[in-house]
Amino acid sequence: MKYYDYLILRTAVFSLTNELVDKKSRGYGSEDDVLANFKLAENVGVMSAEMGVWLRLSDKTVRLGRILAKGEEYVGFEGLLDTVADLINYALTILALRYEKDPEFRQYFNRKLGIDIGTIG
Repeated sequence: MKYYDYLILRTAVFSLTNELVDKKSRGYGSEDDVLANFKLAENVGVMSAEMGVWLRLSDKTVRLGRILAKGEEYVGFEGLLDTVADLINYALTILALRYEKDPEFRQYFNRKLGIDIGTIG
C-alpha cells in the first residue's frame, strides 16, 4: 500500500471511531462526564477505571484473534473494522482517564503533543 493510500485509510477509520464515540457517549456517558460508565468499576471499588477499560480492551483483542483466525462470519455480530475501531477507542479512553486523573501524566501528554486541553474536572 502506498503511503498516501494508508493515510486515507487511517483518516476514514478515525472518522468511524469518532462517530462511534459520539453515539456511545450518548448511550453510556452523561452530559457532565462522557467517561462516567468507565468509572463505575472504580467508584464501587472493584478496580481502577483504566484497568476496567483494559479488561474491555482485552475482550476485543480476543475477538480480533478469532476474526483473524476463523473469519468474520464465525464471530457474527461485529466484523474486523468494528473491532479495530473499538480497540482504538478503548486505548484512547485509557489515555483520557489517566489524563483526567494524573497531573504528571497530563503535563507529559501536553508537552509531548504540544497541546493543553485545559481545566479538567
